[in-house]
Amino acid sequence: MKKVIGPFKLYEKKPNDITHGYLYECLFDTPLPKENKRMVRVFVPEDYFTNKNKRYGVCYMSDGQNLVDKYLSAYGEWDIDEHNFALMNEGYDGLIYVGVDCPKDSKARSAELTPSICDIKKSRLKGMQNYTQCGELYLDFIFDTLKPIIDENFKTKKDRKHTFFGGSSMGGLIAFFAAFYKSEMLSGVLSFSPALFLMKIKSLKNFLSEVITMKKMNTHIALLVGGKDFEHLFIHSTYIAYNYLLKHGYKDSEVSLVMDTKRKHHESFWSDYFEDGMRFLLDSSK
Repeated sequence: MKKVIGPFKLYEKKPNDITHGYLYECLFDTPLPKENKRMVRVFVPEDYFTNKNKRYGVCYMSDGQNLVDKYLSAYGEWDIDEHNFALMNEGYDGLIYVGVDCPKDSKARSAELTPSICDIKKSRLKGMQNYTQCGELYLDFIFDTLKPIIDENFKTKKDRKHTFFGGSSMGGLIAFFAAFYKSEMLSGVLSFSPALFLMKIKSLKNFLSEVITMKKMNTHIALLVGGKDFEHLFIHSTYIAYNYLLKHGYKDSEVSLVMDTKRKHHESFWSDYFEDGMRFLLDSSK
């Protein structure tokens, strides 16, 4: 185990509940308009240093502080370290996970995870006058600036087939958009509880029509939505998106929708379905 990999330092703070691997972190200057210094966290599997010749696919994620350690998160974690280990025990190669921390300002988070082409309901824009929707800028930072740094310093498989992206809620919205905006770079995305309901139905369909024209290649999409309490707002819009894709050339083997109407909008929900979502993407990329 190395204490430093390129600009990334091993995360050793105690207590932590990181298992079956190692977490590295580095503070980056970003072009993002709010809180532009941002922590980037890289989780590598536990065989990373013992299997010298092995290279790994990479999954980039929003809300990096929520991925592997409950002590870093105010909301809960996805337990990606444990799920990655479980998938490796099933025969999958395992992945490196790269998470970009969100800003502490919730409005700034919403703005940077929303593409500029999203026509958001006016009722949802209250207090957002000083914030710019800049989802494209956010994705450009990850894939044009950050990805080359990750590929240079870690043992990655750089190609599209082994590159993924994921997120939930607003992170699910930007992941859905990334499937089209960065389709030439992404094999698959996890779009969990995507916040598509922020748009009126007409605006949502216009958005879907516009993003589908951005597609250069079919990126596989794993959609997940619950139905309890606040999460019930996500059901209708997610189904519209899923149905739209099926009507516009996507196959069942390329887009999946899982609905669990008993589940709430929470990291524990997304964690419980993480392995299912990754199996769909990894099997689709074979």
